Amino acid sequence: MRASVGGFVIALALAAVWAGPALANVFSLDGHDPRTPSPRTGADRLYAPVGAIVTDAPVPASDDGKRIIRTRGSAFLVSPCYVLTNFHAVFGLAYDGPDPNRDYTAVFSVGADPDYPFRWSVAAKPVRWGTFNRRKEHDWALLKLEGCVGGQADIGWLDLSDQPGPAMLGAAVSLAGYPADKTGNTLWVQPTCRIEAMQDGTAKVLHGCSVRGGASGGPLIERVKAGAAAAVAIQCGELNTVAGELPRWDPRHANTAVTVAEVLQDPQARALIEADIAAFPGPNPALAAEPPAVVAPPAVEPSVAPAGDQSVIADLR
Repeated sequence: MRASVGGFVIALALAAVWAGPALANVFSLDGHDPRTPSPRTGADRLYAPVGAIVTDAPVPASDDGKRIIRTRGSAFLVSPCYVLTNFHAVFGLAYDGPDPNRDYTAVFSVGADPDYPFRWSVAAKPVRWGTFNRRKEHDWALLKLEGCVGGQADIGWLDLSDQPGPAMLGAAVSLAGYPADKTGNTLWVQPTCRIEAMQDGTAKVLHGCSVRGGASGGPLIERVKAGAAAAVAIQCGELNTVAGELPRWDPRHANTAVTVAEVLQDPQARALIEADIAAFPGPNPALAAEPPAVVAPPAVEPSVAPAGDQSVIADLR
C-alpha cells in the first residue's frame, strides 16, 4: 500500500516480488562474512541516504536482450532531489543506449521507519547517464526524484569526492547496499575494506568489499576527515564471480566500481547536483550533530497499490 503526500510516496507495504541471490564475490574475513546490518540511525546515520531502487517496467537483463525483467539495485542521495546508481540498475544491459520507446522510471526507497522497511518511496526519472558498453564501463546514472527526500531532517545526502581512481588506491572505505542474499530490505554495510587497484584498460577501480547482487549502485564511502565522509565510487560489478565465499581478497575475483570522479566529469550532471544543493535552505541534514527523531508523516487517505503484481524483479550485479 502506498500513499502520496506532496510529491512523496509513503512506503506502507511492499507488493513486489524480489528475486533470489545473484552471484558476485564475498571475501570472508577470518571465516566470517564482514557485512553487518545497519539501522541507518545513531552512529550509522552516515548511511541514511542509501536506499533501494526498483524499475517500474521490465528492462533487458541478458547480453542478447531476450531476458526482459524488472530490476532492483541500490542507490544513494547526492543532493536533496537527486540520486546516483548504476546505468544497468535503471536501463538494464542496454549496450546501445536507452530505448526511446521504453519506460525507465523507477522508485527509490529510503529512510528508517519503526514499522516499515522504508520511510519514503519516491518516483525517480533518469536525467543523465554514462555511455555504458559491453565492457561494463561508464556504469552510472543520475535520477531526479519527484519528492526531495534528501531534504528530510533524518536523511540528507552523501558528499561527493572528485578523487580520480589512481589517487584513491589503498584507501579505506565502507560499502553500503541492499544485497539479495541478506534479509529483505535491510541495509548491509561492510565498515572497512579497501580500494585495491585499477582495472586494466578501464577507469574503474577494483576493491575488496564483499558484494552480492542487489548491492550494485551502492556507494563506496571514504572518511575524509573527522566527522566527515564522501562517496568516492559506485559498486558496479565483479571479476570471475563465484557462488561460495572466498577466504581473503583475491585480485582474480575483485569487485569493481565506477569512480564518482567520472560522474562529476559530466558537466551537466555536476551542474544539476551543485545547483540543487545550492538551492537548499540550510546545511546538509546528514551533517547534523544529533540525529532527530523520526516523525510520522501526516495522515492521508491511502491508495491501494495494484493487486496481483507478480512482475519478476532481479538483482543485477
